[in-house]
Amino acid sequence: MNLTFLGTSSGIADIERTCSSLLVTSGDQSIILDAGEGLSRRLLELETPLEDISSVFITHTHPDHFAGLFLFLQLLHAKKRKKSLSIYLPTEAEKIFEQFLNMSLLWKEKLGFSLHIESIKTYQTISRNGFSLTPYPTSHLLGYAKFSEAHGFQELEAFSFVVSAENKTLMYSGDIGSLQDLVTPLQE
Repeated sequence: MNLTFLGTSSGIADIERTCSSLLVTSGDQSIILDAGEGLSRRLLELETPLEDISSVFITHTHPDHFAGLFLFLQLLHAKKRKKSLSIYLPTEAEKIFEQFLNMSLLWKEKLGFSLHIESIKTYQTISRNGFSLTPYPTSHLLGYAKFSEAHGFQELEAFSFVVSAENKTLMYSGDIGSLQDLVTPLQE
């Protein structure tokens, strides 16, 4: 299992770094953890085989973890991707994501490849293409409760991921609310 840090910047624009994104590769398969602004540019700079990317997992929907996803999909369309792609999102983002795809003129039937969009379910392991990923909740967005309720969201989710492949394991957390958020994933 190989890790490539595509972006490590915070939520503030930085001329030397792009926002949060990690490429995890095992054999000829890759997944992306978070899709911050600058994702597509970094993948192109590194000459990453785009067809090898099977899934994208989003920890939460702050723009520094999510904003690069739409341009990434446009890049895949422009490069005439044929293989299907799965995108895993926090529950509150799933419906809005499809609406934003349409608003961005990235209609699923126009993309040229099959796009599967699924909600992340806490503690439910996702296994595909040699990877196993288990999402753990973080308290990162708890302070947003009064705003989220005012805008029609019951709960905002944020996750850390434990990823396994090739008998190796990594833990990735986009953001946490406290160090306690890391305890359960690290203990298991």
